Amino acid sequence: MNWQAFHFIRPWWLLALIPLAWGLWRLWRRSGNGSAWRKVVAPELLPHLLLDAEGGGRRWPLVLAALGFTMAILAQAGPTWEKLPQPVYSSQSALVILFDLSRSMDARDVKPSRLARARFKVEDILSHRREGETALIAFAGAPFTVVPLTDDVKTIHSQLPALNTDLMPVQGSNVAAAIEKAQALLQQAGRTRGQILLVGDGVNGDAAQRAAAKARKAGYRVSVLAVGTEAGAPIPTRRGVLKDAQGNIVVARLDVAALKAVARAGGGTFTRISLDDSDLKALGLLDQEPVQLHQLSKSDNEVARWRDFGPWLLLAVLPLAALAFRRGVLMVVFVGLLLPLPPQAEAGWWKDLWYRPDQQGQQLLERQEAEQAAQRFRDPDWKASALYRAGDYEEAGRLWSQGKGAQERYNLGNALAREGKFKEAIEAYEQALKLDPGLEDAKANKALLEKNPRQVTPHMLLGTIYDAQKKFDLAEKHYRAALEINPDFAPAANNLAFLLVGRNADMEEALTLARHAKELLPDDASVMDTLGWVYYQKGLYDSAISEFRDSMAKLPRNPVVRYHLGMAYLKKGDKARAREQLTRALELSGSFEGADEARETLAKLKAS
Repeated sequence: MNWQAFHFIRPWWLLALIPLAWGLWRLWRRSGNGSAWRKVVAPELLPHLLLDAEGGGRRWPLVLAALGFTMAILAQAGPTWEKLPQPVYSSQSALVILFDLSRSMDARDVKPSRLARARFKVEDILSHRREGETALIAFAGAPFTVVPLTDDVKTIHSQLPALNTDLMPVQGSNVAAAIEKAQALLQQAGRTRGQILLVGDGVNGDAAQRAAAKARKAGYRVSVLAVGTEAGAPIPTRRGVLKDAQGNIVVARLDVAALKAVARAGGGTFTRISLDDSDLKALGLLDQEPVQLHQLSKSDNEVARWRDFGPWLLLAVLPLAALAFRRGVLMVVFVGLLLPLPPQAEAGWWKDLWYRPDQQGQQLLERQEAEQAAQRFRDPDWKASALYRAGDYEEAGRLWSQGKGAQERYNLGNALAREGKFKEAIEAYEQALKLDPGLEDAKANKALLEKNPRQVTPHMLLGTIYDAQKKFDLAEKHYRAALEINPDFAPAANNLAFLLVGRNADMEEALTLARHAKELLPDDASVMDTLGWVYYQKGLYDSAISEFRDSMAKLPRNPVVRYHLGMAYLKKGDKARAREQLTRALELSGSFEGADEARETLAKLKAS
């Protein structure tokens, strides 16, 4: 025990000792020699009338009561001397990214396209997110949540390849609805402050400014990362370029004035997308930016920082109660509590004593331990949510199917969609909308699935989700389903190639897929990296280095690309360049896939 660190977490409770001392003093005087009986009874008769007159036995319950109340007050004050092994503060900064998927994002006035550049930049943003929660909302004519607020940026990163303008069931540029949805996400998560970042090329008039002003009033800053140029460019389609009703070519121009007005109304920053980090610096999104005090969790400093030993002190009151009231009865209980327990049983007993199973489940869910949370929950809806987050969509759907409300039907639709049961999912969304016609997410999801029952997007989304969860068999199944529908869908070919080479599967098929993806998307940095990794695994190191260098030129802050390039240099015997790239990769991030091998290899290079 560290006496120098001893203090009380809630010291104001010690003030209760003052009225306690006064009350005990009054009771003590009344129970002593000043008894009222002595004023009316002859002294020679008092020994026969008063019990324990000589020994003062009438005072021992008062002494025990004094000790018990004192210990109870000290317990409430929260005695502590042990600091918990967690940071004093945890960042509560929340960022919601609004990703524009309107047709104009296919314009190529910035290379390779507005959409591709926006994807690359969001990847850069995610690589800088060390703390706080991030969400991703895609929008065009209507918004929908791709990933809700989470501290796992890998989940968001896995969804980016699937984002394309064909995904949206309703075209347009409804920025106002997207901002409103972002505000709702933040408020539902209990975040009183946060940043909403619009990544796009236009807005839908004054409604966007009003929505931004409303978000600012609620405590959320709205910033804009503009993608494109004022000169603009035509919008490519499968049959050429987009034309209006009169046959004129539609030129998508960046609406700078309107975007600046949104940022101004939202109290945020306007900046144009850049090839370097100057745009992220302007937005305050670089990881070296100091965290502001209002973004830190106060509870971590006041409660979670120190271990509260008060509950243990309360247990010490039990034997006093046993002696003061029914001798021996509570003492048996207390002795039983003091019997040593195995560590796991002791921890479980302590949690069961103070928290209900549903409360324990919520704590586990907050720590991203979804499987354990599902085992603890008793409430069916909470249990289903935990199962869904754990990836057990079938069991989650079974529980939600027992519910009768609109939200349960909507959740059931999501679970069925995750299983690839699109027809059943549409039926569930329809049932949800009958019960609640205003359920916008159900409308958007239903429209997404109905737009084309054999569209590649749902399979691509499911593939990337399963890929991120390391359920590779299911991921492969959906990537192949997407390619069966559209053999020229480059994102699916690219992801499947990377998946196959990572599992040491059919290398020739992986090479064929990667080359086909490169033919379809010759300027895509992720496709270059995948093809380079296939070359690397086949021992074609010169070809691999060429692809990795082209990819790194477009994604200079991507640690995976630098890790791949470093390993390829090492195979060619260029240890200096290998060391340089591996060092830079680990500086950018310490948790990317392959980071352990990068650290081990770098250590060997430094030792040699």
